[in-house]
Amino acid sequence: MGGTRSTLGARGRVSAARRLGRHSIRQMPAMLKLTLVICTKVDRVAVANEY
Repeated sequence: MGGTRSTLGARGRVSAARRLGRHSIRQMPAMLKLTLVICTKVDRVAVANEY
């Protein structure tokens, strides 16, 4: 079940990044890249812990 939680958290972070991006369009690409990198790392750690 940890995988589903991490995916839901990742979606929430991406949506939050998009909200911030609307206010600062110039920083949006960098914010999305950072959030995606962090989310992928968290997902990998969660999967490794599950197995």
